[in-house]
Amino acid sequence: MIEIEKEHLEELKLVYEMPLPITVLYQPYLNTENVYVSSQQKKAYYMDEDKMDEQVVDYVMKRV
Repeated sequence: MIEIEKEHLEELKLVYEMPLPITVLYQPYLNTENVYVSSQQKKAYYMDEDKMDEQVVDYVMKRV
């Protein structure tokens, strides 16, 4: 039988209790004058993974 240390269980519990991060969308090319950016790219939405990661880190730091 595998024994799990209590510290690891607390970390796992924190992961399960964590709310899902809010999806953050943005349009980085919306107002650009760059001729190499197509009109389709200007209208496109992109996910901001950095903002979503910040939400997770903020939650963990408040709980620790």
